[in-house]
Amino acid sequence: MHVRRDHLSLLNIPVLVAWGRQDRILPLEHARRAIERLKAGHLEIIENCGHLHHIEKPDRLAAALRNFLTHLI
Repeated sequence: MHVRRDHLSLLNIPVLVAWGRQDRILPLEHARRAIERLKAGHLEIIENCGHLHHIEKPDRLAAALRNFLTHLI
């Protein structure tokens, strides 16, 4: 899915951006640029992880999601 960066600033909802620090497909700089455009963005960097954090570090991703969702309530 392709999201234009100028559309990110239109979102008025909390957004979790989870990113693997060692992602060689989409470097971390992409996440940082997205976060700059989001009004309520939170960047969660997953250490020792590449592009497939849901496969490489599922427990770490689940913890990040749990923490993010808990703070929304």
